[in-house]
Amino acid sequence: HVTEGAKTVHVGVFVDVSRSCAPMAPSRVACLEALATSYARAGQLVYFTLWALSRRVVCLGTRLAPKAAVSELKRARYDGGTDLSLLGRLLYEAGPQGLGCNAAILLSDGVNNLLGKQMPDLSLAEACALPVHVPLPPTDGPNANLALLRWVAYQTGGCAQLSLCSPDEFADAVTGIAEHTILEKLTTNLDEYVEAWTDDELQTTPDFRLALLRVPAAADGSIRCSGVCNPQSRAPPAAVTLRVRRGGSLATFTLPIKPPGTAASDCDSDISHRGCGRLLQVNHAQMSLSRLQTELFDPEVAKGLMTELACAAGIASEHSSLLKLSLPEQFADHGLDCPTGHVAHAEWKAMMARRHKEQVQRAAAEADMRKLKLSSLVWPMTRRYMQMVDATPPRWGETLEQNVAGTQGISRRSSGRAMLQRRGSGRGRDHCWVSPSGC
Repeated sequence: HVTEGAKTVHVGVFVDVSRSCAPMAPSRVACLEALATSYARAGQLVYFTLWALSRRVVCLGTRLAPKAAVSELKRARYDGGTDLSLLGRLLYEAGPQGLGCNAAILLSDGVNNLLGKQMPDLSLAEACALPVHVPLPPTDGPNANLALLRWVAYQTGGCAQLSLCSPDEFADAVTGIAEHTILEKLTTNLDEYVEAWTDDELQTTPDFRLALLRVPAAADGSIRCSGVCNPQSRAPPAAVTLRVRRGGSLATFTLPIKPPGTAASDCDSDISHRGCGRLLQVNHAQMSLSRLQTELFDPEVAKGLMTELACAAGIASEHSSLLKLSLPEQFADHGLDCPTGHVAHAEWKAMMARRHKEQVQRAAAEADMRKLKLSSLVWPMTRRYMQMVDATPPRWGETLEQNVAGTQGISRRSSGRAMLQRRGSGRGRDHCWVSPSGC
């Protein structure tokens, strides 16, 4: 029950009405009903604006009451394909510059099955001003692009961790009834400088460049943040500010960051300082790997970047392998230099010298074989070819009349001898046939 004077909430609902989403229609109705119930439990009066998204955008109703919104959603017709590039325009129409919705719900499978597979443009600040919450479609159903759905929610600060099969839990997460600790915003003291925003060497996890975040706390209630910068190009951040929400409560914490020189002097020794640095590097790499899975919609691109990041950090993950090299053969076979303090350094050095000597000997043997092949096969064939080229053909230099006359004389003499032979053989056969003896 909602009392009079309750806070009014306007929620935009983007419904993908392509044919592939038809099996999820009953679950979507249940999700919308759960949202209305959850807002009522929070003491808020909610109105819904529904858009049908396919090859074009159709508004099904503006500022509808929950029952009217459910009725319109039930009457939605599922057919055709989906053009997800229209989502950017929808966010602009539903955002502060348009109808002024407080939140948006995207009901889609993320499959862009039209010929022009363009992704939605979320680069404009107006498009990212509205948090987009996405109930993920069930994994045992039809095909779904979960990476794209998580990317849309991540870029806008929405929720994409819960399934469409759990409508009540998803609705409580959207309305804020669920007592979950969530990091909504991360900023540094360098946010007012444009150079810091455009500095690719300044990175934080979560990303401080996003207008809105939705990073849940760990099971123990902790929130981890990490960052990396190049102190040679600019001064590192001196403080980081966190905006944290738990249910209806909002808190802001500003944490100072010690300069590199001060942090080094606090350690007991240089060895412990290097150990702390390595621990921070591994922690930042692991958090960055998790971030890349949600901020990129192309899994192939994400896989390549995660492999590069894991190898650069020297950690073992599902995208890289970490090998322990203890034998000299392992260093030599992989083309790696054995450290001076390694127990196998002396043996590796002797092995590399021996392999270099063997390589030189093999190269000399291959050169001798090549020389033998040239002298025994190639050069004789070359001489024969040159002799054939330099030799003068018979009757070379005669004119055409001389050549034809000589050829006709030879042919005439040859044909005369052949005729005499045929006549002699013919007389023998005729004499044989007319002989009285019958032979």
